[in-house]
Amino acid sequence: MPGQCARRSKLMSRKWILSLCSIILAAILIGCAARKANGPAERNPTLPIVQPVPTSTAEAPAPILATDTPLPPPPDTETPIPPPPDKETPLPPPVSSGPVISHIEAGQPVTITLIRMLDASNGWAVGRAGQGSEHVLTTADGGQTWRDVTPPEPIPTEGDLAVLGYFADAQTAWVTYHGQNEMAIPAAAAVWRTQDGGQTWQSGASLDLQGLNETYWPSDLVFADAQNGWLLVHVGAGMSHDYVALFRTQDGGQNWTRLLDPFNDGGIQACEKNALIFSSSQNGWLTGNCGGVMAGAFLFFTGDSGQSWQAVTLPTPAEAPDLFSDTGNTYCGTESPVFFSYQVGKLILHCVDTIKDPPVNIYYLYSTEDGGVTWTPTIIPSGAIDFVSIDRGWALSRNLYYTSDGGMNWELVKTVNWDGQFSFVNEEIGWAVARAETDTSILIALVYTTDGGNTWTEIHPTIAP
Repeated sequence: MPGQCARRSKLMSRKWILSLCSIILAAILIGCAARKANGPAERNPTLPIVQPVPTSTAEAPAPILATDTPLPPPPDTETPIPPPPDKETPLPPPVSSGPVISHIEAGQPVTITLIRMLDASNGWAVGRAGQGSEHVLTTADGGQTWRDVTPPEPIPTEGDLAVLGYFADAQTAWVTYHGQNEMAIPAAAAVWRTQDGGQTWQSGASLDLQGLNETYWPSDLVFADAQNGWLLVHVGAGMSHDYVALFRTQDGGQNWTRLLDPFNDGGIQACEKNALIFSSSQNGWLTGNCGGVMAGAFLFFTGDSGQSWQAVTLPTPAEAPDLFSDTGNTYCGTESPVFFSYQVGKLILHCVDTIKDPPVNIYYLYSTEDGGVTWTPTIIPSGAIDFVSIDRGWALSRNLYYTSDGGMNWELVKTVNWDGQFSFVNEEIGWAVARAETDTSILIALVYTTDGGNTWTEIHPTIAP
């Protein structure tokens, strides 16, 4: 999907390794075994080892479910989105002064930790040289070399910084920084914007963090158009709760309004939240997982730009009518939402059958063609999805499957021995940040395919001269 938020290895990586430390109750009850993907070992290629990265000790958050209410039908027409002004008001200066993150020197190798390609040559990435804070990078040669376009983010007094970004096109991007391993509330935080491919950046006004005193972990930065964007920040934890603050901009990132927080929750504070997406300036979707604490599957909809949210009741698959009621044996959550237009979208329902030993993962692809009023489930072979069009896409785990009919039928393409954050640009060409865990580290490599995932070749990225 054009302009899809590049963050969720923090979907494959961050989504699996970065969450709030204290929301662990339901995860402990369920056990870690349910999350492991399986595949024939004899078909697994060897992961090219690039650089060891210390294993995170963060644990996955836990959850519960708010009461479901029916989703209202979408309006026939949407409020027109005003075009951006010809001349923009100058943005305020950065949120603080002092030494800033310096660019990586030309010729240095870099480890790519997240990739978002736009076509066969051009794209954005987040990466670093050795240890230290993450940098914002761009490529014009398919990922072989990268230009360091990191904004002048002030260096923290201690610890390293991680990047969360939304990369709309080759010229336009927004990024924000947060502690890489430390979730303490920062003295100040802001969102940076570029409109010239990273040559220059402007800092938006400081985010309103008043009254937030537990944690600060931004997970989702998304935009519906050049002016309307949202930032979801995890700010605390309680029993079966993942407390979040939701910020919104209506002027392209110059100013951000805090719409919701634990004190004005909008009904979304229960359960782990794992993805946020807006299909228009008004309509958005929030996915998550309640870990079996309550029946159903966590899915919320907003029709007023995020000011209020309604729980959505998904239909159960015909072959599993008791799927949402058997909470003692099976629990379900939603993830990996993608919208191709205001009306057409898909998301994954991930269920875990805890009766079996080891627990069994079951995946359904839910599709809508009417803006989410109705959803149709189809069982699919594996987890996260990456679609390059309405019909063509992949179901991604260590078993890579491809569909050319919107998910009705799937073909096994490849089994690999690594977990990946993928970025396909068409049916043939794609990249992945490949990760494999050892007892002491996470091994990371950048790989790409030109045959739809049948073969993968390692790239050794460096900073361009």
